[in-house]
Amino acid sequence: MKSPAGGPTPAEPPWRWRTDGALLILALALPALVYVPITRNYFNSDDFLHLYRIVNGSLAQFLLNMHGGHLLMTRNALFVLSHALFGTNACGYFWLVLLTHLVNVFLLFRIIRELTGGARLACFGAALWGILPVQEGTLGGYSVYGQVVATTLTLWVLLALVRTACGARPHPLAPLLWVLLLLGAATSFGVGIGVACVMPLVAVLLLPMSRVNARITAVLTALAVAMPFLYFRLQKLYVDLYGGLESSLLLVAGLNQWHEHLELLLGLIAYGILSTVVGVFDLVAYPGIAAYAVVAAYGAALIAALATGSWILRRRLVACLALCTAAYAVIAAGRGMFAVSAETPRYHYLGTAPLAIATCLLLAEGARRWRPSERAKSALLAVWLAATVAFHFAAGRPIDHFAFSRRETDEVLAQIRRAARSVPRGEDVYIENRTFHSVFHLTAGQEGDFPGWAAVFVIYFPTDVVEGRRVHFVEDDPSVLESTRGGRRTAGLLVSPEAVPGPIYRAPKPAWARRRAGP
Repeated sequence: MKSPAGGPTPAEPPWRWRTDGALLILALALPALVYVPITRNYFNSDDFLHLYRIVNGSLAQFLLNMHGGHLLMTRNALFVLSHALFGTNACGYFWLVLLTHLVNVFLLFRIIRELTGGARLACFGAALWGILPVQEGTLGGYSVYGQVVATTLTLWVLLALVRTACGARPHPLAPLLWVLLLLGAATSFGVGIGVACVMPLVAVLLLPMSRVNARITAVLTALAVAMPFLYFRLQKLYVDLYGGLESSLLLVAGLNQWHEHLELLLGLIAYGILSTVVGVFDLVAYPGIAAYAVVAAYGAALIAALATGSWILRRRLVACLALCTAAYAVIAAGRGMFAVSAETPRYHYLGTAPLAIATCLLLAEGARRWRPSERAKSALLAVWLAATVAFHFAAGRPIDHFAFSRRETDEVLAQIRRAARSVPRGEDVYIENRTFHSVFHLTAGQEGDFPGWAAVFVIYFPTDVVEGRRVHFVEDDPSVLESTRGGRRTAGLLVSPEAVPGPIYRAPKPAWARRRAGP
């Protein structure tokens, strides 16, 4: 027996709940199998920059920092907590990422189960989304963990709305909790801002008309209205306290390039659809005629369902499309002026989740019309699972563990220890400061944001003393010296060549650096 809204009711027999449990375990096992290798990943680029800021700057400044124009207070707080728990053990960070990803798979399973009434579809949709190759772009780098958290909080609220739509009675204070969760999503990654702004529309589409549901929508609308003011106010607060440039001004200045933002938005949606539909099997190259054909076919299926489907199906599909568009719109607004590629994997984690839900809604509508048997449904799911697992192992998709970053870090730490042992115990050692290539996004004039080997040193060594010798780094760039004087660890750590009383340790270039430099 099913509820009028399509979800299961408590009257369903116990064997059905046992079946649901088995399918849920299957939906979790497949993404776990595919993405457990990320636990061997290492820090890279922005990860080092954030670790450096945690150990060298003030806690308040790091928490308020809006790196890349994102509101990141929640993400930053989680980064500080992870550093307190795991230090520089990257494995702990990425186990946290994997477990959060599996929570998202679980929430997606529950949402699809409630909306379609089908545990097999829920297993398919949750597993499909959880194993998409495009997800590595977000799961593989800890600095993008905020998008994983934003997705968790978004799906939590979406599940609560779906359950309410299916007849559950929320606690009177539940809408306030949902606002806090959406606020957490908005301050975890930029896509959360778009979700918070569109969630009132999602509530209107999902919830039947009632006085209680009107209050829910009103509370969510208040947050949506407040979000733009909160965004600009927090940016101004950071600039007033710590200086710098408001990235929101760049956003406003770039709006005259609206055609580039629109082009990126459409590209993101198209690539998100392609990734969701055929991305698991990597059959179609984007851009290309075949890719556009897949996207067009998906769009035609959506249009047909919206034209001929039930009133409830239409509203649910529009709600999914609104969430997808809102997530991608924030990315397009913030990155459209920089000519970035819509194929960038880290842009698609949250946006593909509502696409997976919409795909399952379309499949459920097809099953309602053509009425395949229960055995046929089970057989189709089994074939898909077997083909997916076989293709995954046959394709041998490698996970980028950032081996270069690990190797370069190990080389730097080894050279620092070698330099310390080159002078008698109790004396000071002066090491030539060098660029740290794994933080590759810094350009000329920004070296003080991450002062090379000196920054790596403060991340990995708790004090300035190594094996009984005090360490200094010799830096000949006055701007870098000036920018590091206010740091908790770098104040006094970097010195100019004129202030060095003895020999300077100059480490030999590693083999990879000599090959890069040429003969």
